[in-house]
Amino acid sequence: MPAPAPTPLLIPLSPPTPLPTALRLAIKSHLMHANAVPTILEKMNAECAKEGWEEKVRERVKQLVRRGEVRDKGELVRRIVREGRGVVDDEDEDEEEEGNGKRRMGEEGGEKEEVVVVVDIRVPEKAVREGGKVVRGGLDRVGELEPQGRDWWDT
Repeated sequence: MPAPAPTPLLIPLSPPTPLPTALRLAIKSHLMHANAVPTILEKMNAECAKEGWEEKVRERVKQLVRRGEVRDKGELVRRIVREGRGVVDDEDEDEEEEGNGKRRMGEEGGEKEEVVVVVDIRVPEKAVREGGKVVRGGLDRVGELEPQGRDWWDT
């Protein structure tokens, strides 16, 4: 016997960030019930593949390991996840960043400088938008936005 449908979900037009736990779990339950998760993954994977995102992640992993910026597998995974979300590490704030996506690394006194191109591994914006469309469609079937209108997931 299939699970009963979740009760209708009222979603604020501009929910707080981060989402309250109860709302996050309710959204997850509704998406699971609507069988939207496989579609979300399919859309996001397709867009990431178009952008060559997986290869960029591989290259960034190599950079971090070769430069000794991570001590173990757990730290590597945490760093990759943060960078994939676009979160800047606190440790990187003291490094000089140039506007072209490169960081200058060198010894004190500027004797030997090396320009390292840091691979941008943020999840492609189009993948996020496509995933958001599927989420919105899945929630439209079982939920209601309050009040009706356009906002953060209509971008």
